[in-house]
Amino acid sequence: MQTRGLRKKARSRSDMTEDYLQMLTEATRKKIAVLDKALDLSVRQDKLLDDPVMDMDAFGRISDEKGGLVDELNRLDEGFEDVYYDRVRDQIRDSREKYAGQISELKELIREVTDKTVQLQTRELRSKKKAEEYFNRQYKKIGDSRRSSKAAYDYYRSMKNINNLPPQFMDDKN
Repeated sequence: MQTRGLRKKARSRSDMTEDYLQMLTEATRKKIAVLDKALDLSVRQDKLLDDPVMDMDAFGRISDEKGGLVDELNRLDEGFEDVYYDRVRDQIRDSREKYAGQISELKELIREVTDKTVQLQTRELRSKKKAEEYFNRQYKKIGDSRRSSKAAYDYYRSMKNINNLPPQFMDDKN
């Protein structure tokens, strides 16, 4: 009876490891899907930045959506680390051969996540540069507009005072 209980316990540990590996695989696939959405949003944001008359509302909505995706990626990372480090690492290390197929699939998915993360980081750096250039141009336009407005106001003020010239000569013959 004791060996039967041990087998049952060992089998359930093995089943749990397989379940955890499946959870890790699913989490990694979800992460890939989220990264794909983030890449798509980055492309859309780049197009907005290339437009000389950018739709700031659309830019803000995309930025907000990307922020939500970053939060989701962080949650997926935390779950991945919790499951992997807390529950699976030692079990996998002890029986690599048994889980070789699942480990191989997981490694390939992780490679894909890494590639997409690098693509996203590269795109975000380019977008950041474009955004800085765009906002610098807008700031310059505002500065030019202020200078033009000030010059026009100064001109208006000086022209207004032209009609109000004080008398230059006094008539002393009275």
